[in-house]
Amino acid sequence: MNIIRKTFKDLVPKHIMCLMVNKMKVFIEVELMPMLYSSGQSVDNLMEESEDEVKRREELLGMYDACKNAIQTISEVSSRTTSDPLPPPIISNNTSSHRSPATSRKVSSDMTTSRSRPNLASDHQQSGGPPSRPGSRPASRPAPAPPGGNRRMPPSRPARPGM
Repeated sequence: MNIIRKTFKDLVPKHIMCLMVNKMKVFIEVELMPMLYSSGQSVDNLMEESEDEVKRREELLGMYDACKNAIQTISEVSSRTTSDPLPPPIISNNTSSHRSPATSRKVSSDMTTSRSRPNLASDHQQSGGPPSRPGSRPASRPAPAPPGGNRRMPPSRPARPGM
């Protein structure tokens, strides 16, 4: 049954196109050509553009040239323009559930100021950024997540010895 269905899906559009082309061919030969010959107009007259079409073509050519010039100007400006790369974003391991509203406002304002200025070291010193002693952390920051994305969940109750 699938073979028949595939054959019909293949042949039906081909048959429809064949019928359409044959009917168009008959119309051109039987009706259109005699009507054109009987109208008495010359071939040059039939191929002539109307005034509206000439105006439209000229407008479109003008728009095409204007767009081409605009693209060329934009490419020249962009090739001559240089810009400094933006500083890398500050990635924070803090989650909003561990911060108070005052702390979250402070972190968000610190992030916006550090993005607007490229000197990140002075921003960290002014905003209480990284600690000065190795191994010490501010009390408001939770410990970073271990590699691999596995987060340690605090136990819901203390483990009893012997279990």
